[in-house]
Amino acid sequence: MSQLSGPEAHARPLLSRGGMATGRRAPGAQEHPGSWRFPAARWARSSPCAALPLRGFRTTSQLLLLTGARLFALTAAFVRKLAERATAVQAKGASNNLPIFSPQTGIAVPLSQAPVVAYADGSVGQGLAIRSLSGSVVAPFDATVVAVYPVNHAIVLRHVGGVEVLIHIAVGAETLDGEHFTPKVGCDQKVAAGSLLVEFDHAAIKDAGYDAVTSVIVLNGDQYPRVVPLASGSISQGEALFMAIAVENSAGARRLLKHRGPGR
Repeated sequence: MSQLSGPEAHARPLLSRGGMATGRRAPGAQEHPGSWRFPAARWARSSPCAALPLRGFRTTSQLLLLTGARLFALTAAFVRKLAERATAVQAKGASNNLPIFSPQTGIAVPLSQAPVVAYADGSVGQGLAIRSLSGSVVAPFDATVVAVYPVNHAIVLRHVGGVEVLIHIAVGAETLDGEHFTPKVGCDQKVAAGSLLVEFDHAAIKDAGYDAVTSVIVLNGDQYPRVVPLASGSISQGEALFMAIAVENSAGARRLLKHRGPGR
């Protein structure tokens, strides 16, 4: 067998058991400046992956392979956590928007056609109006009844998410002192979407000279400053009327309104 000289002679004692790297010099061997060995123990003390078990690895490549796999797994878990957090934030923002369903069967029109100036110019809040074709009003979402006006022609509902909506039937009919209106709910009562809120005599109100227009308005504009119309023209009870947009999403609503146009 040929004799090794130079750096090879000093590197050879680092190998044993069939050429596997041990990271130790054989007894009596001298370390040559050009020789290479893997300082496993010292690396383990200084490495962030020092918790990895070092015993039982026959080669440096096995240790590096497991270390790389561990780092990859940690990185993947971190990225997955970030993605889950981003999804949760997006879901939270989206869930603050609330679809408002039609409480009546009729004709959906812009709120500007409401017979009250404060409604028409948006001073009270944003929403839509419905030219009534029926004598019943139902809850447009799951809610708590916040107020029932004494003459029974207006109700305020609050959704668990915070949006507050006024349903005002036949504006001006309060002079009838509640005649032709029959409330079906009371204050602080919890109602489900579609639950009957008020019944009224549609024909009698029109015969009395009142315009049977129901205004549906979001009252807390500081939290829900915009609405996106989801209907125009004929609409039935329970169909989507508009979307109340939460303040953090109002910029997106402006872009959507610009793209779609009002009442589309």
